[in-house]
Amino acid sequence: LAKGRDLSPELHRSCWLALWTDLDRLCPGIAEALYAHETSAAGWQPYPDAREVLEALAVAGIPVVVVSDVAFDLRPIFDHYEMRHLVRDFVLSGEHGSIKPWGELFRIALETVGVAPARALMVGDNPANDGAATAAGITTLLLPVPATGHPRNLALVLPLLGAYVRLRNEWLA
Repeated sequence: LAKGRDLSPELHRSCWLALWTDLDRLCPGIAEALYAHETSAAGWQPYPDAREVLEALAVAGIPVVVVSDVAFDLRPIFDHYEMRHLVRDFVLSGEHGSIKPWGELFRIALETVGVAPARALMVGDNPANDGAATAAGITTLLLPVPATGHPRNLALVLPLLGAYVRLRNEWLA
């Protein structure tokens, strides 16, 4: 049922509504209500360390692009949590008709910020989807998914980027 659902907003919506068909028979309208919740800020909660890391990256002048296999717009969610200004751009599967393992989203993200693959870092949690960034030449950090409400360990990104900048400066010297 999930195959292809993230390629467009229409496919995503129809897939999730079909998944909840049995519930909707018992409680008419519940499928629409669940979908509205799941695609709104009410259905999402940022990891506790997300803002701190995004702010540190912004101060350092490091552009952040959210690359996501979602077919609905994440921008309103980032607006709701007042973090959208910390993200340079969003590359979402539903807007590009592509999903991460295919590699196109990573290419688009790199072009968006004008960064070569060797100078980028992909941070994700799905070895199959996010790990595909390595095929595009992007260094990839895969983090385990923590329990709800716990830090994501995103702060690991900051020393990695610091070390990278130091090494790059040494190579260029």
